[in-house]
Amino acid sequence: MCEVLCYPLTMVDVVIALIEKDQKICIGQRRSEPFKGFLECPGGKVENGESLIDALKRELREEGNAMIHQADYITHYIVSNQHGDFRLHWFKVELLNEFDPIIYEEIKWVNVDDLNHLNWIEHNRPYIPMMKKAISLKSTDLFLKESTTEEELVKILQDDNVLIKNIHLKQDGHLIESKTIDLYSIKLV
Repeated sequence: MCEVLCYPLTMVDVVIALIEKDQKICIGQRRSEPFKGFLECPGGKVENGESLIDALKRELREEGNAMIHQADYITHYIVSNQHGDFRLHWFKVELLNEFDPIIYEEIKWVNVDDLNHLNWIEHNRPYIPMMKKAISLKSTDLFLKESTTEEELVKILQDDNVLIKNIHLKQDGHLIESKTIDLYSIKLV
C-alpha cells in the first residue's frame, strides 16, 4: 500500500527578462496576485508549443509594448511553491524601444548595487548575485583557428566575463564552419 500521495510532476516553463540600460535593471511591482506588491523582472509562462524566445517576445510585448533587439540565455533554475513547479529561464535582454508598463503598478530602473535592498518575490532573492554578474557580461562571437585544442576551447568557454553565442572556425584566414553554442550549458550560478 502506498502511503505517499503520488501525482505526476508538471513543470511549467517561465521566461524572465533581465533588461539592462546604463547599468540599471528594469523591475516591475506586481499589480495582482500571486505576489501582489512584490518586485520582479518582466516575463511569464511559456504557452503550449511556444519556444522560449517566442514566449519572451510575447511576454515583453504584452507586459510593456517592448520589442527585443537582442536576447542572450543566461541560466535557469527550478522553483517549487504552493502555486506549482516552475523552471525559470533567465535572458539578458536589450530592447529596441522603451518598456512601457501595462501590467505593473509601476516599473523602476534600479542600480545593480541596490538589488539586495528591494522587496523581491522571495524565490528570486537567491539569484540576485546572478543578476549582478549577468549585467557585466558581454555577448560575443568566438573565432578560432583550426589548430585550437579542445583544452584551449574549454578554458575560453569557462571565462566568466563573456557569454559566447557562436563559434566560428577559420582555416587559412577563411571561415570554414560556424556553430551556435547551446546556451543552456553555459550557466552563471
